[in-house]
Amino acid sequence: MTFNLIVGIISISQPRAVKTRWGATKYLVEVLVGDETKAGFAITYWLPYNSVDESPLAGLRPQDVVLVQNVALNVFNNKVYGSSLRKNLTKVHLLSRMKLDPQDTGGYYSTSDLSFPGSAHPQLEKTRRLPHDAPQFPEMVPLGFLPGP
Repeated sequence: MTFNLIVGIISISQPRAVKTRWGATKYLVEVLVGDETKAGFAITYWLPYNSVDESPLAGLRPQDVVLVQNVALNVFNNKVYGSSLRKNLTKVHLLSRMKLDPQDTGGYYSTSDLSFPGSAHPQLEKTRRLPHDAPQFPEMVPLGFLPGP
């Protein structure tokens, strides 16, 4: 089952090389994300060994608000995790970013888009509701605990 998520990035791990059971080498990157309801949801990205700089995560940083399309959800030890799909089916789009300087790349929505309330578009409304700095995210509680039997 796959989902589309609008989330804020809390942290991005450094890529680490792993060898798959089939002998191929891939990079594994963990992205910790959250929204206005919960924080601490991990999404694992498997990247080809030779294309880390061209990956969907290149250029992203903590406090960015992104749209992640086609995230697969998995359950392990009664906790839900997200993971990217093969063949670059999982896409990441930068929606909003606090610019560090005038030359910094912004997201799809400008500051003026986010400052005017009353938009009818649900994607803009969700982006507007997300905190743009990690300390404002709710307490770091793991998402997705499933009820016991």
